[in-house]
Amino acid sequence: MKSTTLCLVAALLVAPSVGQDIHRQAIDYVEVTDSVVLARPPLGSNMTCIATSAGLYFIDAGMNTDIARRFRVDMEKKFGKKTLALLMTHAHIDHFLGMAAFADTEVVAAETGQSLWQRQLTVEFTEQRIEAYSRIFPGFRECIRDAKPFAPAVWVKGEAVIGEGEDRLILTNTGGHSVDSSSVYFPAERVLVAGDLVQVDQYPYFGDPTTDMDCWLGTFDRWLGMDIAAVCAGHGRAVGKEYIRRMSAYFRDLIDTVKKLKEEGVAVEKVPHHPALPEKYWPETKEEPPWWGYAVAMIYQSL
Repeated sequence: MKSTTLCLVAALLVAPSVGQDIHRQAIDYVEVTDSVVLARPPLGSNMTCIATSAGLYFIDAGMNTDIARRFRVDMEKKFGKKTLALLMTHAHIDHFLGMAAFADTEVVAAETGQSLWQRQLTVEFTEQRIEAYSRIFPGFRECIRDAKPFAPAVWVKGEAVIGEGEDRLILTNTGGHSVDSSSVYFPAERVLVAGDLVQVDQYPYFGDPTTDMDCWLGTFDRWLGMDIAAVCAGHGRAVGKEYIRRMSAYFRDLIDTVKKLKEEGVAVEKVPHHPALPEKYWPETKEEPPWWGYAVAMIYQSL
């Protein structure tokens, strides 16, 4: 995998602080294969472009409309092809807020997410709500200003094959991270676009009300049995299949440990930082997000 930084301006890729112009930040473009490019923007989710002989498929739109538009334009220039569709891995705001950049094309998502999309698209972004999101996503205020998200036009039930022959993509609603979590597999180049089912070098988020850890682990088991050369994560760098094995082992150890602590009568509020929890698979230097305790408590309460 080759990593090249295509700068929107000559700047290092850094997480922008509140009030900083994210339009002027660099995007890290990773050439995963000859036909697959992973875009890592300064905030929000990753975006992926898969080039086929028929045209381009984009997976997820990130949080910023201008950055999503620039990614689309850059890929259309790079491959000399038109955009065919935008495929969504799930309806979390950091993955879809930039989708106005694809308003002229077909948008595809899992049918299980229809009600979530409906709720998300009717949210009123009051000053209080914007401020709350800004504490999680620095630069959110700028993103919401230009955001014009909309409902997907094509709903996939279970699994759908998009394209034919060597151009074939397989979109699968796996569930796990959220009820509508979906992946895209490109058999011709053995690339899996995993959405937030794979989150690299950071605390994994499993605190959605519809998170299903059994389903998530079952998905990992299926992937480990597939022919996968590269994985495009929802957040973080592109990795190999071995990273899935690391995440799976951590999740299983975490669930087993939380279950034992609950059986021993350890209070839920003491579990997220209990010394018995398994060793992290992400860097120790990574700052703990404010939702970590809540996510671990979700596992505790589900057992």
